Amino acid sequence: MGGAWAPADAFSPEVQEAARFAVQTFAVQNKARVLYKDVTQARQQVVAGLNFELQLQVTLDGTSRSVSATVWRQPDGSYRLRAWEWLD
Repeated sequence: MGGAWAPADAFSPEVQEAARFAVQTFAVQNKARVLYKDVTQARQQVVAGLNFELQLQVTLDGTSRSVSATVWRQPDGSYRLRAWEWLD
């Protein structure tokens, strides 16, 4: 079991890297034209590695959309997209 969720700096390099990974992974897995725009909110949780819960602004086929994504940074530094949910 991990620690408590804590606010994270949306502009930190770790959060930005996790956000870009989430968007790129979703785009490849779903053959979708999704472009990263911004992190509007971020939280992190220490586990075996680090979980990031991100509220993102993206562009999907030219339309601005909001999404919630959860990314796990594993102990070896690699990332895994754990969840992706459209908010609008």
